[in-house]
Amino acid sequence: PPEVYSRLKGEYEPDDYTDIGQAKVFEKVFGEVVKFSPETRCLVYNGVYWEESDEKARLLVHQLTELQMQDADSLLKFWETELKEAGAGVGLDEKLTTKQIYEQYQRAVQYKAFVLKRRGTFAINAVVKEAAPHLAIVVGTLDSETYLLNTPAGTYDLRAGADVVYPHKAEDYITKVTAVSPSDEGMELWEAMLDVVFCGDQDLKRYVQQLAGFAAIGGVFAENLIIAYGEGRNGKSTLFN
Repeated sequence: PPEVYSRLKGEYEPDDYTDIGQAKVFEKVFGEVVKFSPETRCLVYNGVYWEESDEKARLLVHQLTELQMQDADSLLKFWETELKEAGAGVGLDEKLTTKQIYEQYQRAVQYKAFVLKRRGTFAINAVVKEAAPHLAIVVGTLDSETYLLNTPAGTYDLRAGADVVYPHKAEDYITKVTAVSPSDEGMELWEAMLDVVFCGDQDLKRYVQQLAGFAAIGGVFAENLIIAYGEGRNGKSTLFN
C-alpha cells in the first residue's frame, strides 16, 4: 500500500549516515535562510535581515536534529505497530513479510541512533563545516541594492519615497536594519527642534536633509566632510544622534 511504502524512509533521513549526508539534509531544509562566505562565515536570515552568526547556524542544526528525532520516533511507532499486526496475522495483506517489516523497524532504530549521535557538539560543528560549500554565497551579493533601506516595518526603495514599503525578503540579502521605521509620529516636535537648531534658516535645513539622504543611500555619490560647529548646547549632538 502507498501509505506503507511512503514510510520506508524518513522525511529528514539522509541518504547516508555521514557528515556529508547530514549536511545535504541541512542544506535542503534550511538552505533558504542560511548562507556562508569566507568573509562573513555563517549568515542566518532572521525574517528582517541577514545576521553574521555561527551560533544561530548551529541553532538551526539543533532544530534539524529535533525534526529528525520526531521523524525517527514516528517511523519507529509505525513499524512497531505493523510488526505487532503482522504477528497477529493482520495488517499488510502480505505485501511485506514479517521479516521485511522487522528489517524496516531495525532501520528506524538505526535512524534514531544516528540522530542521537548528531546532537553532539563535534557532530554539530561537522554539519556546519560540511554544509558551507553547499550554502556558498558571493559576499558582493550582500547589500548590493544601493537604494533599498531596510526598516522594522519593511523595506523601502528610496527612489519611490516613503509612501511605498515592501515586505522583508531574504532574497534582498540585506544585512542591516534601521532602529525605527518612517512615520509622522513626533513630527511637530522634530520640526520645532530643527527651527531652534537652525534659527529658522530654511536653506540650511534643506541642506542637512540632503546630508541625511546621503547617509541613507548605500552608495557613495558625493564625498563631503561634514563639520557641525557652534557654541555648546546648540543642538549639534542632539541632531546627529
